[in-house]
This record gives sequence, structure tokens and C-alpha cells, in this order.
Amino acid sequence: MEMNLSESLFALIGFAAWTLFLLSVFVLYRVANVLTGRYKADEFPATTAHGALWYQRIIRAHMNCVETLPVFAAIILTANFVQHHELADQLACWFLGARIIQSFLHLISVHHLIVHLRFTAFLVQLIIMGWIITDLVQWAVA
Repeated sequence: MEMNLSESLFALIGFAAWTLFLLSVFVLYRVANVLTGRYKADEFPATTAHGALWYQRIIRAHMNCVETLPVFAAIILTANFVQHHELADQLACWFLGARIIQSFLHLISVHHLIVHLRFTAFLVQLIIMGWIITDLVQWAVA
């Protein structure tokens, strides 16, 4: 059985892979610190800031992905399930690019200009998701 992924499903897989990559970076940091004896395994409290600033920012960037991934997945999977994914296919890679830019900006700085750029990248994602949802609703009621 031959199956080709639509561009939007490919972008969804890319988003999941990016989220997993960010998770892997801070998990490897934790593992290295536990194995070298710098920290005990239970010294990474979820509710308290700890570790280097870059480490705190990568955790937050990962959580930003975790917060948005299910919403994006619901939209893309719905569009593909009902076989109305033309617009999703056109916009999904732009969404993924904006997500990666947002994460990258989150990692490099908390300077106010960078924060504004990061929010702009997030806003692009919101607009894309809203656009696809609007397209799906208009198609469904037509």
C-alpha cells in the first residue's frame, strides 16, 4: 500500500520532531548532570526555575511547543481526514517555519526586541491556524 503524506501532515510530523528535539536537549543536559554527580535525579523541580538561563529558556520553548502542538494537530488531522487540506498544505510549512523561528528566538535572548520578534512569529502561527479553521468551516457549511 503506497501512502504519501500531504504537505500539512509532513509539517505536523516536523512540528512533533522539533518538539522532541527541544525535549532531547534538556533531557540530555539533565542526564549529563546526574551522571557527573552535579545534581541528583530529583533536583529538577518543575515548579521552580533552576539551572542556567539557556536551560530555562529551552524548557520554556519546549513547553510553548507542547501547548500549541495539539491544536495544530487537531486542525491538520481534521483537514486531512475530510480531504480538504489544500490551504493547510499551502500554509503548514510556513507555520512550522514560524514555530522554529519562535523557538530559536526564545533560546537566544530575552531582549525586548527579540521578545517582540518572538511574539510576531507566534502571531503568524495563530493567523495561519485561524485561516485554516475558517477555510474548513466555510467549506463544511457550503
